Amino acid sequence: MVGKTNNTIAFSYDIDKLFNDVRLLSAYMTKNLGTETGSLLDAFAITEDEKEVYEVCVSQSLPDIYESILKTTSGVTDAFKIEEVEADELADLERPKGTYVVISIQDNNAYNENTLSLVEPTLYDCIKYGTLAEFYSVNINADLLNLARAKFNECMGQLNRRLFQLKKKSVKSLY
Repeated sequence: MVGKTNNTIAFSYDIDKLFNDVRLLSAYMTKNLGTETGSLLDAFAITEDEKEVYEVCVSQSLPDIYESILKTTSGVTDAFKIEEVEADELADLERPKGTYVVISIQDNNAYNENTLSLVEPTLYDCIKYGTLAEFYSVNINADLLNLARAKFNECMGQLNRRLFQLKKKSVKSLY
């Protein structure tokens, strides 16, 4: 979800939805892994039992993303945060009760509005694959770790290209 307030653009992602997406990706990545003793799906796919580790992995992946978009956060307080939305806040935030990753950047109002629809899913992909890479660095499997890191790096490159439009500032006339 994208929201604009007080000269900022906030990208908000539900932690539970993110968990379901990351869990699904890990299942697809591991379903064809196997050895002579059988499938490795149970050993390397993220399950409901690993939700606490997943939450740690989300937190560990955010600094790499933050470093990449640091220039767009100048003047924005709490540019990266994980926040709880309570029931009484629903009317103001238009988000259901839950926990969200919120990434806020400057709104320079000098870009094509359609750029936001490109940046929002790309940022989400960065969080998903960054989380997977962190998970496979803990639940050690070199092949899965390399796949997740490669996809994360690809998403980060794409994010940087797409953020270019949002970095531009308005040109003020001298006349």
